[in-house]
Amino acid sequence: RKCMQKKHRKTIEMAAAAEEDATMWSVGFRSFEKLYLTSETFAHKLNAKGTNLKKRQIFHLEANDDGTISIRTSLGRYIGSDDKGAVSGDSEAKGVNQLWTVEAQADGRWALKSSHGRYFGGKGDKLDAFGLQPTDDRLWVVHLAMH
Repeated sequence: RKCMQKKHRKTIEMAAAAEEDATMWSVGFRSFEKLYLTSETFAHKLNAKGTNLKKRQIFHLEANDDGTISIRTSLGRYIGSDDKGAVSGDSEAKGVNQLWTVEAQADGRWALKSSHGRYFGGKGDKLDAFGLQPTDDRLWVVHLAMH
């Protein structure tokens, strides 16, 4: 009987984990320069310098109830933007600054709009969420990360 209870509990835990994972995608974001968004281990800084899709270039999209997403780095931190457009990948929890809206473009690229109404992008180490329009340097090709 204990064995059956243990199997049943394990089945419930697996179902709960599958439900949680159903709202999460693992992706890489490739910039207009064909370089991947990267989360650095030192100070959780972000840049668009990755040449390959590796662990530090994989991000997890988490769906929120209000239709926005939150972007979690491979280090378990969230990408956020303040009202001045400064972007960081160091938040341990979701808050208003960690909410993003995806705006799919006709060519398939994504624009990521912060909760402050500005677009995330840039190049190299100079990333921000200050763009008023989804210009080329603010559009990302999204690659599903298979692991």
